This record gives sequence, C-alpha cells and structure tokens, in this order.
Amino acid sequence: MKPSFRKTWAEVDLNALEHNVKVLHDYHQKELIAVIKANAYGHGDVMLARHLEKIGTHMCAVATLDEAINLRNHGIKMDILCMGYVEAEDLELAYQNDIIVTMVSLDWVSKAPTVSGLRVHVKLDTGMNRLGIKLQSDLDTALTIADTKGFNLEGIYTHFASSDEPSNVQTTAQYTLFNQMVEHVNRSFKWIHCANSGAVVNFPTPFCNAVRIGLSLYGYSDYDVDLKPLMKLHAPILDIKALSKGESVGYGASYVADEDELVGTIGIGYADGLSRHFQGAHCAIDGQLHEYVGRICMDLAIVKLDKVYPIGTMVEVLGPHIDVYALAKHLGTIPYEIFPQLNDRIPRVYILDGEPIAYLNARFPSPKLIER
Repeated sequence: MKPSFRKTWAEVDLNALEHNVKVLHDYHQKELIAVIKANAYGHGDVMLARHLEKIGTHMCAVATLDEAINLRNHGIKMDILCMGYVEAEDLELAYQNDIIVTMVSLDWVSKAPTVSGLRVHVKLDTGMNRLGIKLQSDLDTALTIADTKGFNLEGIYTHFASSDEPSNVQTTAQYTLFNQMVEHVNRSFKWIHCANSGAVVNFPTPFCNAVRIGLSLYGYSDYDVDLKPLMKLHAPILDIKALSKGESVGYGASYVADEDELVGTIGIGYADGLSRHFQGAHCAIDGQLHEYVGRICMDLAIVKLDKVYPIGTMVEVLGPHIDVYALAKHLGTIPYEIFPQLNDRIPRVYILDGEPIAYLNARFPSPKLIER
C-alpha cells in the first residue's frame, strides 16, 4: 500500500498483537489489562483498542482522563482504567463516561466530591514513592471516606520499581508489603494487580488475578519470550550526494567524511519523534545496516550509503533488522521512551493477515478503512 502524501509511515501488525496477548496470557492465565497509554506507546490507541476488544480483551489502562474519554468517543466499550491523577472536578465526567479512576492518596479521596457509583481502583505505594497510599492507617481512612461517598471500590493495585531485574529483592519486598496491606483491610476486590511487563515473565504473583502488560504487548521484553514486535517504521531516500574526503554533512558540520563516500537524505526527522541522538546509530536498507551521519534535522536525516540506491528506496528506521535495545543504549535511554516519541505526524498503516485494513493520518478526521 502506498500512503497518501508522504512515503514515511509506520506499519502496525495486528496479528503480532494477537500473538503477544496469547503468549503473555499463557504465562499466568490471569486477566490481561492492556496498557495503551501514550497513544498505545506510539502505536495508535484507538485502533489497538478496537482490535483488543475484538479478540476478547476486557480491560485497558491509560494515564490520563482525556486518553480514556477519547477511547470512549471512538466507540471503545471495554473497561478503561485511568492510572493517573484525575482532578476532583472531573470525577463526575469520569463517571458519566464509565471510566475507572485511581485513588492515588488520602488527600485525593478527601477532596473528591460524592459521586455515587464511581468506579475506583485503589493504588498502594509499596516502594516507588510516586502516586499511591503508603501508610496502612491512611489506607484504612481512605477506604472509609470512599464508602461514605458511594464509590465502587472494584480493584486495588501497586507498581513494581525493578521488576525487569531478575530475583530482585525490592520486587519481593514490594509484593510482600502489597499482600499485607490488602489482607489487612479485609475487603473483597474484584481486581487485584501488581505485575507489569517485567513481572509477568519473571515474578509470579499468585495473590493477584490480573496483570498489566505494557511494553511486552508491543513485542519487547528483557527476557527470552516469544514475542513479535508490532511496529515497522519506514522512510524513503529522497536524495543522494557524493562527498569528497573532508566535506561535512548537516548542521554544525558534525560529521566530516574521512574518505570519498555516499550519503542519502531520508524523509524523517526529530519533528516526527526521531531523537537527535540517533546520529551514530543505524537504520537498515535491504537488510544491511547503515549509519546515521550528521545531526538529525527537524524533517530529515542523513545516512551513510554503501552504494547508489534508487530514489524512493525505503529505509527501515525500526523493524526486524534494528535492535531496539542496542538503539536505546546508544540513545542513553530505554525502549519505553523510543516508541511514544513517534508522534502523529507519522501516518500509521494497520496490517491484518498480511493486508492493510486501515490507514490513519492524524491530519484527517478519522481512520480510513481500506476495502479488502
């Protein structure tokens, strides 16, 4: 399929999504809460939510109320847990849209208005020292206040700080504390969850009946798991230049050719979410790695070539030949940061059974469904 206007686009493989959901479910046989915050880590939250519903996923999680309501406005019916801070004045709106909100502190529930029937998951802080109720006494008080305001306390959860590290003492301590705090209140919660992507694979949580899957949903794990990456990101070669030894490339002349060589300009830049630190990292052409040279520009990047390629040749920015973990190390970050930075200026093409089924360009009002 040829995308409209621009040959830079991301492919998102919905069969890979199905595969990952099955693999992760087979690890523990618990309810999966699909974390699709930050536009589904850059993959497109609405389209992924639609397909997750189609394959039987019952709950997803986002970070903000506007993310949650956007999903409702696009027809998503499954349970939506908002894990972030929802302001007191917005709780009625959350209730009207059937959004599950998070009780993040005693102060939060004290200031919350009475909204009878508001669906709530209680968050415990067992070691992250971010959002969450930390003290048992505060938890007891917060639950009592929630009862007086008519809240429906459906779930309780915590978040591990180091679950991507095997046999981590902190994870064990957090899990133990979480169990103790939940058992102390002597309540029945429909959903109890603490495992994130790392813990799903390497840390059993028999006390819980659900797990939250984030990065692993999109095909990446620190462990040897049979996951399939969803995204391939492509950009075309727009121009090729022959450099003589000593010539420079791009802003600030940050790359100088140490011999006669070829460079190609490709149609993607930091305005699309490509970090300026990609310089020195690699893309792939026909399966062969090529180095980014010179500074990443707002709309363009420059790569060193081994030969003259036809103009329009597609470059693999992300995909099967690019080691995302090595790329993240080069960038001084983690894979979690790479994907959400890929913004909506990049069109998404959704693939199912080897065929494109939808084309999404944020500059158009709604996803274009493709007749099959």
